[in-house]
Amino acid sequence: MPRRPTLKPKRLPNGSWQLNVPASLSKTGSRARPEFTSKQEASVYAKTLLAHISKHGASSTQFKSSEANDAKAALRMLGNASLQGDHELTLKAAVRHYLEHLKHEETARSFEEVYRLSVESRRNRKGWSTNHEQEAVAIMKGPLPHTRASEDMRVKKRGFLHYFGSTAIDRIEEDQVTNFLQDHYSSSASNYNRALRTIKPVFKYAHDRGWIQYDQLAEFISGITRKGRRC
Repeated sequence: MPRRPTLKPKRLPNGSWQLNVPASLSKTGSRARPEFTSKQEASVYAKTLLAHISKHGASSTQFKSSEANDAKAALRMLGNASLQGDHELTLKAAVRHYLEHLKHEETARSFEEVYRLSVESRRNRKGWSTNHEQEAVAIMKGPLPHTRASEDMRVKKRGFLHYFGSTAIDRIEEDQVTNFLQDHYSSSASNYNRALRTIKPVFKYAHDRGWIQYDQLAEFISGITRKGRRC
């Protein structure tokens, strides 16, 4: 059975007290020699450390040097955040928030994915014509400069997918949609509505399946019927 470690304070020539903490017990994984102003302070630290190790094991106190440096850097970032609201600025809270963000990114549906699924669904319905599909492609991928133009000549910078295809559909905001419509399809009410007829069903498809909430954007998308106006 391994011998229980002991930590005895040692007095230094300058009058302070030092503990010689071996690497197996140190938080950094390297030998540490913390100094204290009194023997009592050093003894209390040693007692607390040993009690923690006895309860949780020596590995519970150890960090690699790189981990300790990362933790210090993260704490500095939190301390310098200068946020206005009342936030829980702890490493635990920061990690929890970041993990939630990553989980969302892994499970979120991109706009392009939802668009393709919605098109497949509508193709099986009565009324989905070749002209309708060509119109949708022109809005989403960008229009062809003329009727005989090849596919690689599409004006992609006028396509909705160029800007939002890889974006999670629940992250697209109202002003982004209105800016796209205003920038590329505001020359006439018919152009505006033509683009809107293609974009609206994708958000409705996502909402019907619970992939987006009925928030401000969903209400906006379902509410406008013509250029610059709501119904």
